Amino acid sequence: MPPPRANSAALTRRLPTIAKRSASIRLPRNFSTTADCHAALSEYDRAIADYNEAIRLKPQANFLTNRGDAYNDKRDYDRAIADYDRAIALNPGFYLAYNNRGAAL
Repeated sequence: MPPPRANSAALTRRLPTIAKRSASIRLPRNFSTTADCHAALSEYDRAIADYNEAIRLKPQANFLTNRGDAYNDKRDYDRAIADYDRAIALNPGFYLAYNNRGAAL
């Protein structure tokens, strides 16, 4: 789940460093962290692009749920629900995907 809407000025300052690390050390968690920052700044398209890369490298329920949240924030409910469904298929015990799917319906 993306961090709560944090201090946008602080995130904006840190984002280039975080993005540079993500690009140089291609770990799924790095892309997810960058995506979380973009989502916190309401930059949903950029967040989705980074979640896509994290998912491509290592499909995980939390990455899919977070991308679903970004789609949900964009009011793209069909894609959000598809991501929540896929997260549930990967990890049936991941309650957040169920919760967020219910909210998107």
